[in-house]
Amino acid sequence: MVTANVTDTTITSTSATSTTSGTSKDKNQAIADFDTFLQLLTAQLANQDPLNPQDGTEFTSQLAQFSSLEQQINTNEYLEALVKAQPDTKQTEAMSYIGKEILVPGNKFALKETGNIEFSYDSNQPLESVKVTVYDSSGEKVHDFNAQAEEGIHEVLWDGRDAEGNRLPSDIYSIKVEGQSIKADGSTSTTPLTSYFYAEAEKVTKLGSTYSIMTSDGRSTELDDILAARSVSENDGTDSSKHATALQMLGKEILIPGSEFAYSGNDKSFTYGLSKDAQAVKVTIKDEDGNRIKEVPFEASAGNHEFVWDGTDSAGNKVDAGNYTIEIKAENTAADGKIESERLDTFFYGTAEKVETAGDIVLIYTADGRKAFYEEVISTKK
Repeated sequence: MVTANVTDTTITSTSATSTTSGTSKDKNQAIADFDTFLQLLTAQLANQDPLNPQDGTEFTSQLAQFSSLEQQINTNEYLEALVKAQPDTKQTEAMSYIGKEILVPGNKFALKETGNIEFSYDSNQPLESVKVTVYDSSGEKVHDFNAQAEEGIHEVLWDGRDAEGNRLPSDIYSIKVEGQSIKADGSTSTTPLTSYFYAEAEKVTKLGSTYSIMTSDGRSTELDDILAARSVSENDGTDSSKHATALQMLGKEILIPGSEFAYSGNDKSFTYGLSKDAQAVKVTIKDEDGNRIKEVPFEASAGNHEFVWDGTDSAGNKVDAGNYTIEIKAENTAADGKIESERLDTFFYGTAEKVETAGDIVLIYTADGRKAFYEEVISTKK
């Protein structure tokens, strides 16, 4: 009597799994194996001992495995076909940037005879201070100034002048942005921060599965490194672009000029700037009746500085909630020995809630009752 050993064709779960990762070649092999299985099964059934028939449970189990295997292979083929039919979303995204200005990593820029330099930097944690250093094409340091130390992405608008207020000559310059923090042992740690500049996207290239974008200033940036994008018209100074950009500020915190503020018990942060070093800077807090609450000396070096008032008076006592004013003055000794005092513009954040346009003038109103021209907005944050 001929007895076929059907168990020789058993498909284990491991082999089924590996087969499903194949292509149509695997499917053809599975069909061939299935045909062989049926031939062996037929031979065994035809030649089995009628008084001691084989248990059909194993046959049924193996038949089910073959059926499941074929379905999995078919599913894989359908998925592969579906993926191939889908458009390359990365390519579509990359092409959408062409003709727009994109904010990408970089540290070099061309300073022209007129105009400001706009750049951004990113800090993933609060820092004690942030310092921006500017170098000319020969690598010589020409200027440095402080910038915001809060966590997040910050925009900087530099007027192209040195610490003495003189316009620097047209040249290719570079910047270095560094953040300083205090370690647990009291020492200072310096962290380089990535700087970003806007440039017009001109060309898309692909290497393997990675897309890169070439900008008008010769930089090449991978798609994932683009921080933001804007249409070129947003930076052309027209009324419509200013209005559109101002509308995007609604609901955000904007840094604008102001001296009167409401104190509610929390620390209050103020920003001021010096174009050059002063001999001294005094910060004065007054109540709504004009009474001096506190006066303290503060940072007098050139650059932007942040002063945080903790709500205490000169004796260290907490003041009541209410309306207050801040006054920051820079002092220098004149040639005749007299002290000259200059009041500095003070800036603090407020929530933008309304925009008005009249001709080419765009005004932004904040929830704390202030208003500022579009050009006076220093930065925004959520």
